[in-house]
Amino acid sequence: MKTKLILILLLFNSTIIFSQWSTDPAQNTPICTESGNQLNPHIVVDKKGNSIIVWEDQTVNIYAQRLNRYGYKTWDNRGVPVCTKWNELEIAEVICDRQGGAIIVWLEYVDYLHGDMTEETDIYAQRIDSTGALLWDYYGLAVCTAAGDQYNPKAVCVDQDETYIVWNDGRPGYNGVYVQLFNETGDVLWSINGIPLNSQGTVARFGGKNVVPSDSNSILIFYASKKNNVPISTVQKVRKNGEFLWQENIKELDIGGTCISDGKYGALFIFNIYEYGDPIEIRAQRINKDGNILWSDFGNLVSDIVSIHSRPEIATDGQGGAFISWSADTSTTKNRQLYFSRVDSSGKVIWINKPISNSSRWSTTEIVSNNNNGAIFCYAKDSNGNNPVYYLRNIDQDGLLLWENDGIIYSTKQEEKGYIFLVGDSFGSAILVWSEFPHDIYAQQVSSHGNLGEVITSVSNNTTINKQKKYLLLNNYPNPFNSSTQISYQILKGGDVSLKIYNLNGQIVKSLINQKLKEGKYDIIWNGKDENNNQVTSGIYLIELFSSRLNIIKKITLVR
Repeated sequence: MKTKLILILLLFNSTIIFSQWSTDPAQNTPICTESGNQLNPHIVVDKKGNSIIVWEDQTVNIYAQRLNRYGYKTWDNRGVPVCTKWNELEIAEVICDRQGGAIIVWLEYVDYLHGDMTEETDIYAQRIDSTGALLWDYYGLAVCTAAGDQYNPKAVCVDQDETYIVWNDGRPGYNGVYVQLFNETGDVLWSINGIPLNSQGTVARFGGKNVVPSDSNSILIFYASKKNNVPISTVQKVRKNGEFLWQENIKELDIGGTCISDGKYGALFIFNIYEYGDPIEIRAQRINKDGNILWSDFGNLVSDIVSIHSRPEIATDGQGGAFISWSADTSTTKNRQLYFSRVDSSGKVIWINKPISNSSRWSTTEIVSNNNNGAIFCYAKDSNGNNPVYYLRNIDQDGLLLWENDGIIYSTKQEEKGYIFLVGDSFGSAILVWSEFPHDIYAQQVSSHGNLGEVITSVSNNTTINKQKKYLLLNNYPNPFNSSTQISYQILKGGDVSLKIYNLNGQIVKSLINQKLKEGKYDIIWNGKDENNNQVTSGIYLIELFSSRLNIIKKITLVR
């Protein structure tokens, strides 16, 4: 019996633990439900799977909470105050500090009364460690408090625990680009209020990431500039000594978009091509650490659908290429179709315009790497004019959609949700955080197997996730259940299959299936009874889908 229990809990060198993370999409994991509004949450995850969530509250303060990999809060239940200055604050960026903590960058709105009220913004930052201690100035480190507006700050931390912050700046009389460097103790390493990156131009206002690390001594910055009064997009490399490497020959890309590291000190990025002010296609480009454009001059086409695209997103495929997601109008009713494409490290489009799901104008997509050459993404679907349903889904390197038909439903609550922030961890799982009317903060975790609240603590190879192409154990419904629950599973390649219920002591409670099955989707009801037709007691049980080379396990809860 002990051997069987170990077999259940060990899944091809992947240890699985069900934890404090909610397994119920009707509940989710509360982060902050204090009175008043909690807004604008951001999240980062460290290499060990611990997460830090940062948000604003109605008193215009900034708070943070840390959850360990199992979903347990490690700081005060209310959260740790990051900044309690009375000016209006807006979180702009949160990044990992490479030591288990986070660096938080925010805008501070400063009002001046001179007959009419005008408003300007300054930029501040704070570093918080894994214990919740603030490491920089108490009210935040002044990144830039120069006259005029400073806005759109982006941050990146490099190997030596030095942090670059880049922003738009209105002080020159035009929208300039400035950059500043701080060490891990918060010392300013360059001129106060930053150094100008360009003589004219703006950081592209596409809302995406436009700063990526290059080597351990430099970063790449993408921004809009002008040439002969024509806007173009530009990339510049900046070293930690403040040197602009391409000052005499700035690399002109004639594009704008959002970028990620290519894993080789260069960058991959995506951008829209516009016609009459509307985006009509999406292209991708790659640049190496020396500033050389590696693909075609105008990028490689990753969407050839003639439509109005919105919100293209990009995530690494773990092999030097990328997954690209976007939504496109498909009818005069403004319904949206979600699409994916994948491009490899050489610029070859592996597959293009992979449709995901019909959805409404409310649809949003976020995408992160699943650490196994695939990606996890989230979206909201509302085809019938009702409140949206919120899904998570997994897509592999071949474009195969894993998990359930439309994906895993991670929230069934009808309360209106704010912007949903998605991050992935090094174990192939993903975590979402969002604000929910009346503006509490909630989170949800999903494992690489598509199970809510399941924590995979170690993965020594990639076979487990890949073999899910043959068998998929879907979410049972209802869960928790009282008298019976429907268990659904999908066989993508026929073979011998067993489906059993175990208690937490590793003992077989009920054998539901033990036979050879063909490809297809199957449903079976468990009535909460054991092999002797006796009702089992309330508690947590495990569903095991088993083949000759794969176990998939899910937790279910029986409440009498």
